Amino acid sequence: MLDRQSNRPSAQRRPLFGRNRVLKALLALVSAALFCSCQPATKNEELSLKLGYVPSEITVSDRQAAFEALRGHLQDQLKIPVELIQTAAYEPAINAMKAGEIDILNFGGSHAYLIAERAGYAEAFAARGDPDGKPRTYEGLVLTSANKPWTSIDDALDHKGKLKVLYTNEASTSGYLIARSYFRSRGIDPDRDFASTDFSNSHVLSVLYASQGRYDLIAVSSTLLGDLIRQDKVDPESVRILWKSEPIASGPVAFRPDLDNDLKQLVRDAYFTAHKADPAVWEQILAQSPERPFVYIPANSESFAGLRSLIP
Repeated sequence: MLDRQSNRPSAQRRPLFGRNRVLKALLALVSAALFCSCQPATKNEELSLKLGYVPSEITVSDRQAAFEALRGHLQDQLKIPVELIQTAAYEPAINAMKAGEIDILNFGGSHAYLIAERAGYAEAFAARGDPDGKPRTYEGLVLTSANKPWTSIDDALDHKGKLKVLYTNEASTSGYLIARSYFRSRGIDPDRDFASTDFSNSHVLSVLYASQGRYDLIAVSSTLLGDLIRQDKVDPESVRILWKSEPIASGPVAFRPDLDNDLKQLVRDAYFTAHKADPAVWEQILAQSPERPFVYIPANSESFAGLRSLIP
């Protein structure tokens, strides 16, 4: 065998390092690696949060700025990365909580929250309230077109077998749960006694269909109807309110139940002090909200016991 460098028969080469020196170096490297891997990371290095939200049906961008401001506040207060995640509706948002892809979610409606809570994916900790600590509420409405012949809910229900009823979706509080509960209280089976039932999957579409007379009874949120009227997107004279519910508690802010307990408390503190911690950021949040002014107040599962009792 030839030495490729000298073209002379190769001789056994002396190692650059003695065998003992090589072993010592390898042991030192392994020890250093083990030492580094066993060192506990700081708590903040291990943690991060994913903040989820569902955009407004009227203008998708109107909640984005508010939640971006809230994301920045949480990140500043908690000293950990916070990512903002948008979903198209509450069903994919709840599925994302189940998969651990969303840690905190603002539920616009209580029924969607109760669905997630029943499945074990959400734990309420805050809700929007007045500055004096009183929870914010809204109403469920049953609308009809101003061109329909009936002027009261009693008149309409006298013709129940001929009525076409429109709900929003099965996760909606005002657009489904409350209206169906009311119909049952009147001795009506909402699944059998009407001529037909349908879903719009949008409060906006429901209101527009009501104004156009496409359906006879339409279940919607008072908040959204008010927003559409204020923005001149629907003529208030084109619809008639046949029934209004008792006040409904606004949906909560909830986190995943399996989050670290210390982190949960830090999140609570960050929400409850948000209106004081950074007034400029809070103004950005309020500017995007039809409920201005509001603050975050404590909430828990018992805050929604009344609505929970309405779920079959």
